[in-house]
Amino acid sequence: MAEDKKWAQRVNKEIERKGTKGKFREWCRQHGFSKVTMGCIEMGLKSKNKTVKKEAVLAKNFAEMRKRKKKG
Repeated sequence: MAEDKKWAQRVNKEIERKGTKGKFREWCRQHGFSKVTMGCIEMGLKSKNKTVKKEAVLAKNFAEMRKRKKKG
């Protein structure tokens, strides 16, 4: 199976279409974080809410992509 190199672009379009951009950031702010941090992501990953977990996984993936992009 070939690796899907444009998955992030498709996810971003889906987020725009659904109108959920910034939803996880808002969740982080409601839980005492000033922005999306690794601490907030870890808290989201431990959440019992499936939607929050999915958003946290996506935030973690995007954060890792940004780190890799900065390095190289």
